[in-house]
Amino acid sequence: MGDVHLTPLDSGRYLAVACDSAGGIGNLEHDKVKVDPEITGYYTAWVALFELMALRAEVVSVSDTLSVPWEPTGRQVVKGITELLDALGVSRDVLTGSTEENIAVTSTGIGVTAVGILDRESMRKSEVKSGDKVAVIGYPKMGDRFVQEEVIGHKGEVMTPAHLKALLESDAVGAIRPAGSKGIGHELDEMVDLWRNQDLEYIREEGETDGNIDFSVSSGPGTCCICTINGALDLNNMPITHIGKLKLSTGR
Repeated sequence: MGDVHLTPLDSGRYLAVACDSAGGIGNLEHDKVKVDPEITGYYTAWVALFELMALRAEVVSVSDTLSVPWEPTGRQVVKGITELLDALGVSRDVLTGSTEENIAVTSTGIGVTAVGILDRESMRKSEVKSGDKVAVIGYPKMGDRFVQEEVIGHKGEVMTPAHLKALLESDAVGAIRPAGSKGIGHELDEMVDLWRNQDLEYIREEGETDGNIDFSVSSGPGTCCICTINGALDLNNMPITHIGKLKLSTGR
């Protein structure tokens, strides 16, 4: 389902696995995008956990595979990951990992894998129906633009753990789909295919505007998402761009 691999455990539960990686983003000699390692760890873990939690899965394990030594880079990366776990309300006890202690490295490389349990009751909360509106939350950002405008500038145009928790807690929100490196357009196309299998048609509403959104560009480390909405939604000035609605397919 999206970028999450689901394996049936029994009649009512799935094992859900999501992962992400980052290379050349850090403060080592040959890193291309210069940021503190805490930021690299935080946002790499964010991508994997965002994917998993957007399905409303319960997180049971997070592993970091770091191609850097523990001191000082690995320790700093893990600090960023634990800060994210705290922000999401996920126990630090689920975290495990490994570092590179034998080979000298001059460029940061990390991977994060998140594992969760998804039950059918949680899946029902993600169901969509005719009449639901489709919206993009936040704006796509990536690379230096993301670092300069968001991490440093704090413009408030990207998804955060607080926004994700608000979406998950809202009775007005159904499906949630993070947008990453393949862009909003790719994720929307996949959602449209899923909706078609449910006899639902995605309709671009007349008069809607995309504002500052480019559907074709990378959304970097999960800076925005697509969701279905069936009521009022207030995310405290976070950009919410309505892009269409769902209706029953012709002939239904």
